[in-house]
Amino acid sequence: MTTLPETFSHLGGYPIDQFVAQVWQQKPLLIEDALGNWVAPINADQLAGLACEPEVESRLVSGPYPDGDWRVCHGPFAESDFAHPPAAPWTLLVQDVDKLIPEFDPLIERFRFLPDWRFDDIMVSYAVTGGSVGAHWDEYDVFLIQAAGRRHWHIDREDPRQAELVPDLALRILRNFTAQESWILEPGDVLYLPPGVAHHGVALDDACMTLSVGFRSPSWAELMSGFGDALLETPTGVTRYADEGGGPTPHPGTLTLDVRQSIRSRLSELLLRHPDDFDQWLGRYMTEPKINLAPHGCERPVPWLGARGHFRRNQSSRLIFAASEDGTSGWLFADGEQHSLARSQFGDAEFLADHRVFRFHDLPRSSDEVALGDLLDRLLESGSLEWVDESE
Repeated sequence: MTTLPETFSHLGGYPIDQFVAQVWQQKPLLIEDALGNWVAPINADQLAGLACEPEVESRLVSGPYPDGDWRVCHGPFAESDFAHPPAAPWTLLVQDVDKLIPEFDPLIERFRFLPDWRFDDIMVSYAVTGGSVGAHWDEYDVFLIQAAGRRHWHIDREDPRQAELVPDLALRILRNFTAQESWILEPGDVLYLPPGVAHHGVALDDACMTLSVGFRSPSWAELMSGFGDALLETPTGVTRYADEGGGPTPHPGTLTLDVRQSIRSRLSELLLRHPDDFDQWLGRYMTEPKINLAPHGCERPVPWLGARGHFRRNQSSRLIFAASEDGTSGWLFADGEQHSLARSQFGDAEFLADHRVFRFHDLPRSSDEVALGDLLDRLLESGSLEWVDESE
C-alpha cells in the first residue's frame, strides 16, 4: 500500500509551477493529453445507477427544444427514465462522484498542488450527440477533463457578469454568447477555465463523458454572513451597540459620522482583536460536509492499536490543519468539528491533513502518543477516518 501521495510536476507537458504562476485564475488553457494513462473509473451505466440513488445530487438537462426551451429534471431517477430519454439532446450530470467512488482518489492527487480547502468536488456528465447545458459562466475555477468521446468547447473571454440571461428558464443560460475561441477535446485532454469565463460545450458523439473538477471560491459576503451567524452563538455576538455619552442631539434625523465610525470600529474589532475566534470558525466552515454526504460515526471503539491494518480518510471528509496566530496552539478541523492541539502535535496534525491513506507508523509521532491515539480515536468515532483491517 502506498502511504505517501504520488507527486506530479506536470499537467501533460505543462509544468505545474509555471501553470500556477502564469495561468491559474488568469486565463483559459487547453492542455492536451494532460493525465497520461489515467482512465475514469466510471462508465455511462454506472453513472446512471448513481443518479438513481436518493442521497446523490443529479440532474438531467435537455434542450434546446424547437421553441428554444430547456428542461431540467432533478434526481433521484428511475431506471425507466433512461429507457425513455428526452426527445431533445440531453445531458446527465452527477455531483460529488469523488465522495462516492474511492477510485477517483488518484485523480484528486493530480490537483493537490492547490490547497485542499479550495477543492469542491468532481462532477461527471454524460451526453448524447448535441447534448449541452447551454452557454454559461461559473464563479469558480474548473478543470474540464474529457474522459470519453469528444466535446466541442467554445469560450468568450468578455466579462459575462452583466450579460443578459435567457428569461424564464430553470438554467442560467446566456442570451448573447459569441464564441471567440473553440477547441475539440479528445479523451485525456483538459481545459482549464478561471472564474467568469463564459463557455459552451456540445457533445459530438453518443459516448461523451466529461469530468468537471471544481474549486470553490466563497464570496466575501458569504464569509461575512457565515461568521456573523456563528457570532450570534457566542457571548461577544449578543452584546449590543451602546451610546458613548455626550449631550442631546441637535439633529435627531442624522446618522452622525462619529456613530458610523464607532460601529465600523467595533465590527472591525471582532476580526482584529479576536483572530483565533475567526480562524476557528473559518476552519469549521471550510470543512463542513454536505448534509447528504456527511460521514457516519462508529457506534463502538475501533481496536486499531497493535492491529494489522491502515487508516483511510472517509471519501466525503475534509481535514484541515491550522496553527494559531501566535504559534503556541492549533487545531485540526474535520467535517465541521475542531480538535484543539498542543504545539507538540502540529507535525501529526499536518500529516493527517496531508494524507488520505496511512499507517500508524507513518505518522511523525509526537512526544505525547497518548494524545495522538486519542485524536485518532475521535476521528474514527466521528467517521472522518476509517480503519481498514488487514488481518483477514
